[in-house]
Amino acid sequence: MNLTLKRTSTQSSAGSTDFHYAHLKSTKTGIRLAQIQPGSGNKGIAITLIDAFITGSGQIPYDALSYTWGDGKRAKSILCNNKRLAVTETLLDALRRFRDAVHVVTLWIDQICICQDRIDERNQQVQLMGDIFKGAQKVIVWLGDDYNDSRAGMQLAKQLLHIAQYRNVSGLGPADLDAHGLPKRGHKRWKALAAILRRPWFWRTVSQLL
Repeated sequence: MNLTLKRTSTQSSAGSTDFHYAHLKSTKTGIRLAQIQPGSGNKGIAITLIDAFITGSGQIPYDALSYTWGDGKRAKSILCNNKRLAVTETLLDALRRFRDAVHVVTLWIDQICICQDRIDERNQQVQLMGDIFKGAQKVIVWLGDDYNDSRAGMQLAKQLLHIAQYRNVSGLGPADLDAHGLPKRGHKRWKALAAILRRPWFWRTVSQLL
């Protein structure tokens, strides 16, 4: 089956400014992809929602976004196929972060690419999520904006990853920190990393495994 590049149509009445989802082209392999249009700064977010398939030739390369919905209230809005689409504040922040100033960015995002008001479609798409994430070029995890010295925490996480990958270290004790150039126990960088690990995305992941 060839990948369809047809723009997803709307089913709104004349003069309506709200986006309405057309049905998926296939209930078995059909998905939607969000193409974030170029922009920067305070310019509003605009996306083009297109139909695609998870199998077949000619597939469009895409990344998959993993994040938390926050309180779930869709109090913000973006332009979707030139119509208004309500989104959560958390997702709006992520779209601003990953938008490119020059190039179109193609993402699979559950909140946008699945019609959340259609229970049958939502359940069917959930069954495909494993294949959707496997088919992505990469999975982008959005933990939120920088706060609580998170930049220092991420720098420490990268340092730990480097030690694990290139120094063949499987575990670290307090006596090993100095030998690997790591800060001492109680240092603010450890506290910053701990604050990152307490963010909602990690707790959501844990709760799904319980």
